[in-house]
Order: sequence, then C-alpha cells, then structure tokens
Amino acid sequence: MLIAAQSFAFAGSGKTIIPHWETESEYGGTATGDNIYISNISAHDLIVKVTLYNTDSSILTSGPLYRNFKENNTVIAAGETASVSIVTNIDTMGYGTIEWNNKAGEDDIVGLISTINFQPTNSGKPF
Repeated sequence: MLIAAQSFAFAGSGKTIIPHWETESEYGGTATGDNIYISNISAHDLIVKVTLYNTDSSILTSGPLYRNFKENNTVIAAGETASVSIVTNIDTMGYGTIEWNNKAGEDDIVGLISTINFQPTNSGKPF
C-alpha cells in the first residue's frame, strides 16, 4: 500500500534538467543563444517555471525572452507550445531546470515535453 501511495505523491507536478545552454555573439553584437521549446501535453493549464543558471551557478536574470506563455510568463495553456529564447550581451553558457505544477490542482502524471535547439530534454520522455 505504501508503494501505491508514493507513486501518486508527485502526480500533478514534474521537473527536468536543461543540461546545457549557450549564447554566442557575432562581431561584438548582441549574443544570441539557444531556444527552449516547451509543449503542454496535458488537458490542463500548467504553471511552468524555467530557471537558467550561469556556469558559476548564479541565476541568469537578464536575457530570457518568453513567447506564448500566459499570466506574466508563468502558465502554458493546455495543448500549447511556448518557448524561451536566451539573448544576452555576452558570450556565456550554463544549465537549467524546467518545473511544472497543475494550475487548478488536477492530478496529471506527466505534463510537458521539451527540446533545446530541437534536441530533446529528459531523454525525449514527457515529465
């Protein structure tokens, strides 16, 4: 019985790692970088948090551009795809995380799939 209870303990939320992102500038201009695509594969709106870390583990605070997110870049609607583009003023790189929770407390087991520059995160598995 304990095993069954544990399998549902994390339903309605998920998390994955972005193993690497990078930006490169051309001729000293704005550095353009990787694009992270995140698709909500559930039937419910999801609260999504993308955290990007620099190589020194500090959080990248300027540079992410959010597209097709709702509610101040915190929600991806059911069945929709959103993206985060990394644009900075320097050449840099790092890693990150993508986390989600059901907005209205539904009990989805998985909610998202994602890619970075069309390479799957989480070994291509939904999370």
